[in-house]
Amino acid sequence: MQLAVLAKAKKDKAGMKTQLEAAYRFDPTQPEPLKALVSFAVEDKRDADQIALLRRYTQLEQHDQDMWTLYLGLLVDQKQWAEAVK
Repeated sequence: MQLAVLAKAKKDKAGMKTQLEAAYRFDPTQPEPLKALVSFAVEDKRDADQIALLRRYTQLEQHDQDMWTLYLGLLVDQKQWAEAVK
């Protein structure tokens, strides 16, 4: 995560994303890298990536109402009813 912070300070968006992905691979039980990656996906309007990232994030951080609202909204928009019901 510290390498992602350094990349952010250098305004290196690609480097920051790479470091966040590495941080998640290093410890997939930590929600912070996923939350930051969700922000990138929202910023770039990549709905499929948002859903995949939010699926993982919401399993780790079950009480983040904003992320659950975003996740459910995307599922409804994509008509993924079975997953929305779960």
